[in-house]
Amino acid sequence: MKFLFMALILIISMIGLTGCGESKKVAEKKHLTTSTENQELKIKFADQTFELIIENNPTTAKFIKNLPLEIDMQELNGNEKYFYFNESFPTNSINPKTIQAGDLMLYGDNCLVLFYENFSTRYSYTRLGRIKNPENLAEVVGSGKVHIIISN
Repeated sequence: MKFLFMALILIISMIGLTGCGESKKVAEKKHLTTSTENQELKIKFADQTFELIIENNPTTAKFIKNLPLEIDMQELNGNEKYFYFNESFPTNSINPKTIQAGDLMLYGDNCLVLFYENFSTRYSYTRLGRIKNPENLAEVVGSGKVHIIISN
C-alpha cells in the first residue's frame, strides 16, 4: 500500500513538472513573436528612403502594429518633426541629455518625434529607434511639414 501511494505521488509530481516546462516554452515562444530586437524598418520621405533600426521594447512592439504608417509630421524648433497619435503607447521615458540626428522617440505617451539635428535636451523621451545613416536627413525633411511612410 505504501509503495502504491509513493508511486502515485511520483506520477503526480512528474505531471506537474511537465506542465511547468510547457508553460515556460509557451512564454518563450510568445516573447519571440513580440520581440523587435534587431528589426529594421523603412522610413520614406518623398523619394528618399532611410533604414530605421528600432529598439526592443513594449513601445515599439505596439508601434509596429500600426504599420504601415503614413502621416504628415509638423515642424518644431528647427530640429525636429512631430505627430500626435490618437492612441497612447506604453512608455519608459528617460532624459537622453543629447539628441542625435535620426533619433525617433515618443514624447509623452502619444507624440512621435523625429529629430534631424544634434542638440542637448532637458526633456524625457521613450526611445523607438534611430535612422541608420542620417547624414542628409535635415535636407530631406526640409523646414516645414513633411509627409512620411514608415513600413516593415
